[in-house]
Amino acid sequence: MCNLVGRDEYWSVMKVTRLILLAVMVVLGGCSGAQKTGEIAIIERVRGADAETRHFYFQGSNEEVSRGWALLLPGSSGLTILGDSEHYFLAADVLNQHGFDALVVDYKAAYRAAKDRPDVETGGKIAWVAGRAVEWAEESGFIEEGTPGAIVAWSLGSEGVWAMGNAGGDAFARLGILGAVVYYPSVERAVESGGIRELEIPTLVLSGEADDVTTLGAIRRALSELSGDGIEIVAYPGAYHGFDVRSIGEMKQMRFPPIIGERVTFGFDADVSADAELRMVRFLERVMAQEYPGNGRQP
Repeated sequence: MCNLVGRDEYWSVMKVTRLILLAVMVVLGGCSGAQKTGEIAIIERVRGADAETRHFYFQGSNEEVSRGWALLLPGSSGLTILGDSEHYFLAADVLNQHGFDALVVDYKAAYRAAKDRPDVETGGKIAWVAGRAVEWAEESGFIEEGTPGAIVAWSLGSEGVWAMGNAGGDAFARLGILGAVVYYPSVERAVESGGIRELEIPTLVLSGEADDVTTLGAIRRALSELSGDGIEIVAYPGAYHGFDVRSIGEMKQMRFPPIIGERVTFGFDADVSADAELRMVRFLERVMAQEYPGNGRQP
C-alpha cells in the first residue's frame, strides 16, 4: 500500500496552509466566520496516490487528539449520488466538527482498480476494500494504533457491514471498529447469501417508513435473528430513501436500478435529516467511549 506523509507532518502543513488561506480571505474581504448551509468548509483532505488508494480520502478533524475515526461507505452510485458529489464529504465535515476523523471510501472504483481483488460476493468486496482503506490510513499515519473506529454506511455500503459480521471471528476487531451507523441499509445481497447471521458490534439503523428501495419490513426481517441488545432501529414516518441528501429535493421518482428496475421514490426531508445526523453523532460518541451496551450476536 502507498505511504504518504506522517500525521504530524500532515497537521503542520495543513495548519500553515489554512492560516495562509484565511489571511488571503481577510485581505480580500471575503472571510466569513460561518459556513453556508450545503457548502463544504475549508477542510483538510488527503487522498492516496496510486490507482487503488486514490479512491480513499482521509479528512481529519481540527482536534489535537482525535475522538476516533469513522469509515464512510457510500451507496451503489459511489461518491456521486444523483449528481451530488459533495454529500459524503459534507457528512465527513459534520463528523470532523464533532472531533472525529473521517475516511471516505469509493469502494467500487477502488475494487476495480485493485490488481489482487478477490472474487467474492458484493458484501465481501465492500468489506475487503474497507479493510484496505483502513490499512492505507494506518500506514500513512492518519489513523493511530489503538484509536477507536466505526463505520457509517449508506444503502449498498451497508452490505459491507453485514459481510464483516457474517465473517465472524475478529473481522471488526482487526480493524478497530466498535460500532456502525447504517442509513437506509441494503440487505438484499446478504439475504441472498444466507442472511445476516451475526453482528458483533452495536449498530444504529436509520430508515424511512416510506422507503420503497429497501423497505423497513425487509430490514427488520433481515435483522430479526440477531439479539436486540446492540441493534437499534429508528424508523421515520413518511421518509423516503435518501432522506438526508439535500440535493434530491422533496421527492424524485425513478427506476432503480436505472432503466431496468422498478419505479421507486427518493426524497430529502430536512427535519429527518437533522434528527438522523444528531443520532449518528451521539451514537458514535457513546461507541467511541465504549459506553454502548450489548452487541448483535445471535442469542
